[in-house]
Amino acid sequence: MKNLPLLVVFFAVLASTPFAKKCDAAIRPGAMTLSLSAGEYQFEGNQIIEDTTLEDSPVYDFAIGYNFSRRWALEGVFSYIDSEATSGPVDNVDVFAAHLDLLYHFRPERDFVPYLAAGLGGFSIHPGGDSDENALFNLGAGFKYFFTDNVGFRADVRGLLNIDDDDERERDVYKNISYTGGLIFQFGGGPKVPKVSAEPLARDKDQDGVIDQYDRCPDTAEGVVVDASGCPQDRDGDGVPNFRDLCPGTPAGAVVDSQGCTVDTDMDGVPDGLDLCPDTARGVAVDEKGCSETPMTDADGDGVKDGDDKCPNTPEGMPVNSYGCPRDDDGDGVFDFEDQCPDTPEGSVVGPDGCPLPVEAAPLTLRLEFESGDATVRPEFAGELERASDFIKAHPNSRIIIEGHTDSVGSASSNLALSQARAESVRDYLISHFGADAQRIEAKGYGEARPVEDNSTPEGRMQNRRVVITLIPGS
Repeated sequence: MKNLPLLVVFFAVLASTPFAKKCDAAIRPGAMTLSLSAGEYQFEGNQIIEDTTLEDSPVYDFAIGYNFSRRWALEGVFSYIDSEATSGPVDNVDVFAAHLDLLYHFRPERDFVPYLAAGLGGFSIHPGGDSDENALFNLGAGFKYFFTDNVGFRADVRGLLNIDDDDERERDVYKNISYTGGLIFQFGGGPKVPKVSAEPLARDKDQDGVIDQYDRCPDTAEGVVVDASGCPQDRDGDGVPNFRDLCPGTPAGAVVDSQGCTVDTDMDGVPDGLDLCPDTARGVAVDEKGCSETPMTDADGDGVKDGDDKCPNTPEGMPVNSYGCPRDDDGDGVFDFEDQCPDTPEGSVVGPDGCPLPVEAAPLTLRLEFESGDATVRPEFAGELERASDFIKAHPNSRIIIEGHTDSVGSASSNLALSQARAESVRDYLISHFGADAQRIEAKGYGEARPVEDNSTPEGRMQNRRVVITLIPGS
């Protein structure tokens, strides 16, 4: 092949240019590709068209492709061959070819991507004013080398069978070869896949397409669709991945079970997490918030109907707010019946008795998370509890109260018990792991009674689920 040395030099020059930099991804699923190539087309020595023998000639390729996955692509190729005749009545022969190919990529996540190709098409030869139309089958291999995310070099060699259906000819199948090289451009597609290093440590243990270095879920089961971080996709954000989610359209904020379906404890048609009245009696008609549409009884006689009463067991005669919970007129978070300083200025930090705390004894809110309905302290929050221990040690003369608080999901009584259990769990952890003085520390749960944010939003409920370290100086 007389042009092969030139192609080899061309490859080497391109590979050494400053544009040959590393890129984030080579083959992107869903991307369109455009290729412009040139090279040499070699005709079988005895290929004669209309008494004209064809000579090896330059070939120019134009290809449009689509990557329907990282490994598989479909590509339409259009070729023009400007051939000179070695014998016959004409000097020049125009040859046109078109074929549709299926490509399979090896190592699609790297810069250098070898591939195999095969396809069918047609072959049109025009010696002078005549034309000869033949079927075409091709099989070949090549590689793509990407300088950037969207631009690369490709080289290709194909074996082509030119099948002539003219019965008068002695031989109707011609074996031709094409060598080409050129540029490839990639448009759109994604998401991009982190490039795999050639080093041995760049492995993908769970074979999910995200290498271990970037994989936040390195043990994903085979066949599970993952996101860019390598974790199972969770389209509705309910905490249950798509492959296990039997209810993939769960509303945001709704409580779901292990199969991703909503939980509706009171069976009123409004899922827990969105239900502002989660203890509605069976059969009672409710509005979109899960609260009764008709007047209901007031079991504790506080003036707030049971369907809307967040504190349904208020002691008789105790003043309550519109939610049926004891009033807190000065807004300090301590109910009036417990508040020994009922006129605390707005913004004051107070203790459990409602009286202002010194500035240096401001409460410490811990950033802890518990499993739903559980009070066990999880090991990953040991650092946060160490911060609490340091805070307590810095106030050796203070009595310590560990407060537990919940959001309004569930009944008030169960939330009160859960908050008490969580406060006691934190107290026990500080005593057993950091040697805190048990005589100085008291655990007290307040349930949902002291919200710091609106419980009608997921963000507000998250802020209300908290553990607070409160100091009583000089006690």
